[in-house]
Amino acid sequence: MLDTDWRLGLTGRNGRGKTTLLHLLSGALDARGAIYSAVPMRYFPFAVENPEEATREVLARLLPDCPDWRILRELRLLGLDQEVLYRLFYTLSNGKRTKALLASSLCERAHLYEWDEPLIISTCFPACRSGSCWNARPRCFL
Repeated sequence: MLDTDWRLGLTGRNGRGKTTLLHLLSGALDARGAIYSAVPMRYFPFAVENPEEATREVLARLLPDCPDWRILRELRLLGLDQEVLYRLFYTLSNGKRTKALLASSLCERAHLYEWDEPLIISTCFPACRSGSCWNARPRCFL
């Protein structure tokens, strides 16, 4: 049982099953047993089906119920200008794509976030390099 009030880091060498475990927890892989969760789990990074669309459309498909003001707020907190919403998603740099997708994930409430790449955290939240980001972003991370 995972307590969503905690922050948990899963570390290990390459090829040891970390990503497989995250895929099992999020339901992306079939398992013989059952996994029960009190909150929905979201695996990050999200798959983008149509990168030729404007970033705003890409994010709207991922979170159709998220109000624009919330995405704008998260983009600002991640250091992105709102102009990225009107650019084609595939034209953004990898860092801006990651931050745009991350902004959409942070719009969801009561989720257990499964971020599969630790560099995402240190790139998007520079305070994490010093260990202080968990106070700045009080969310549930796995």
